[in-house]
This record gives sequence, C-alpha cells and structure tokens, in this order.
Amino acid sequence: MLDDARRARTWKAMAFAFDDPQVKGLLLERLRSPGRFECTIVVDARAHKSRATRGQLACLRELQAAGAKVYLASGDDTVARQLFGPSCFGGQLHGKAVVVDDRIAFVGSANLTRQARCNREVMCRLVGAPVLDVLAEIVAATAAASEDRV
Repeated sequence: MLDDARRARTWKAMAFAFDDPQVKGLLLERLRSPGRFECTIVVDARAHKSRATRGQLACLRELQAAGAKVYLASGDDTVARQLFGPSCFGGQLHGKAVVVDDRIAFVGSANLTRQARCNREVMCRLVGAPVLDVLAEIVAATAAASEDRV
C-alpha cells in the first residue's frame, strides 16, 4: 500500500481508527511536497469521540493541518441505504478501505493503526474499474454526509 501511495495523486481512506506512523509519515510527505496531492480520510465519529487515543487525535489533526480532508462519519445509515438499498442498516463505520488514484484499492479487516500490525488482520489489494468505482463512491458519499471537524 505504501509503494502505491508514494506515486499517488489522490488517496482516500475509510477506517474505524487511524494512527499508523508509516502511513501518516508518507501522507505528510506527500501533502507537504510540491505538486497536486489530495488526501481524504473518513473515520467513525463515535469511536473517535469515545475511544480514540491521543495518538489518533494528534495524527488526524496533523494530517488535517497539512491539508488532508478529515471527516467524522456519524453512523447515519442514509448513505448505506442509498448505495446498497433499504435492507442495509447503519450505526457505525466499521469498513476499512483505501483507494489510491481511483485505480488501486485495499480492503480488509485491518485498521490503519499501530496496533493493527500486531493483530491477525488482513488487507487485499484490488485492481479493476467496477470494484474501485464502488469503493470510491462509498468513501466520497460517506465523507459528504460527515462532519469535517476533528
């Protein structure tokens, strides 16, 4: 994922939690370097407000100060119902996805945190327009329906 992000123009992430130091370092480097780079991060508002560590708060605030768009997803099921139909229910943003340049995606159970490196979690790299279009739409729609304050 980091190799793909080094050359990226856009990076969109949706995660339950976010504070991985390697990912943060790479994103800060890209945000501060010359040239266009758009970074969007969506995290669960409830988890962020109740269980986020100081490291997670500091990480997101630093990325936001560098130009990243950081959103707190409210858990409102409106977006999920629009994308997946009336049988879908909301409550908590628990999906994990990263979309790089709208052409490579990473999905799985791993949060983008330090602790995820010690857990037995998995991420899969996906390439292909139909899957990427859906993931990019989910991240964009979730961000649009979220607060942009950390």
